[in-house]
Amino acid sequence: MIKSRELLEKKLTNKFRSNLRSRSQIREWIAYCNTFFKLPESISSDYIMLRKDLVEANEFLLFILCFVVYGKEGTKEFFTPSEIERYLDAEWYIEKAKFPLEFDMTLINDEQFIGKISVKELMKLKDSQLINYNENAQRTMKRIVRGEAEYYQISLNKDAVYSIMESFKSDIYIPNTITLNLPDDAVYYYDEVEKKLVIKKAEYLDILDGYHRYIAMSKVCTEYPDFDYEMELRVVQFTEDKARRFIWQEDQKTKMSRVDSESMDTAKLSNKIVERVNMSNCILAGQISRNGGIINAAQLSNAIDIVLLKGIGKTEERTALKKYSAEIINAIEYLTDKDQYAVNNPWPKKFIFMMVYEIKYGNIKDCEKDYMIIDKEKNIYATGMLTQADITRTRKILGKEK
Repeated sequence: MIKSRELLEKKLTNKFRSNLRSRSQIREWIAYCNTFFKLPESISSDYIMLRKDLVEANEFLLFILCFVVYGKEGTKEFFTPSEIERYLDAEWYIEKAKFPLEFDMTLINDEQFIGKISVKELMKLKDSQLINYNENAQRTMKRIVRGEAEYYQISLNKDAVYSIMESFKSDIYIPNTITLNLPDDAVYYYDEVEKKLVIKKAEYLDILDGYHRYIAMSKVCTEYPDFDYEMELRVVQFTEDKARRFIWQEDQKTKMSRVDSESMDTAKLSNKIVERVNMSNCILAGQISRNGGIINAAQLSNAIDIVLLKGIGKTEERTALKKYSAEIINAIEYLTDKDQYAVNNPWPKKFIFMMVYEIKYGNIKDCEKDYMIIDKEKNIYATGMLTQADITRTRKILGKEK
């Protein structure tokens, strides 16, 4: 492709969205997909009606949609001449999965199996159109209203997808479970000797849990065709009712606040800074903790993210790690030297933010003067060296970390 597929996905999505109320236009596009490329209506309608995200579409499907919407001239913006020539002569063809499918798995019970699958194997199932999102069993689809147009779309947290992608690329993602559900009429058996689940027939496999990971894998594979990763795999045969109960059960896992959750990401720059400070030889070394301790690690990490790291790119991370670790250590040393109370008592959350704010915008020596480390109830916003505009900005920053 000449331009990134993300740009084409965005352009097509906007076009489809703006035409949602034009049923005749939508029917025309769907018909063209079938007439020119033999693309089944069930597939084209999912994307044109925005029920599915275009990130799931392969390059040929993107070409088809681009062609029927913008014509041959429109495809030249995104595709090379050789790609256009190849795709114009092609018809939609699904390389069907070759049965039986075999998976190394452990039998839990007659309808539940645990094993593993590689990303490449999962993408083969995707390309054969076996992976299905069942809206009757999955989480509620997102209702979207744009002016007078209304449509329903699979709920997709793109920030979560991006985060998973980055973990895959950095080879730090800890494999967890993708859950696939066999339909009622699937034919399968478990080989006790070989410890294999053998699926002889299945029209589709519903993805019950792991959709965001599945999308992240698809995007990484598009960017890096040789990418592969081992993942846990759970295969079940649940009714829709039991599938919904399974999803509900999975959703009952103890939830952490956003701040606590982000503090668990050891690859995050702010957490690396906190860890370096905690492992240093400063007076509060070992006393920065997620539970107990003098300084709450999650709160300090959150303050670092909001105040110090905005706009820091990947290439600047090593410098930022060294610089801000040293500055926070110096700040802690100064403040604890000024008052023993700060050595033996938990620091207020607001004071942690004020300390980090002073590192970024002011002089740490004024931090204990302006914000009074011992006084937890008043003078948090004392006007000392800061202008009223500074104080307003500080309050706004504090509001973001709730």
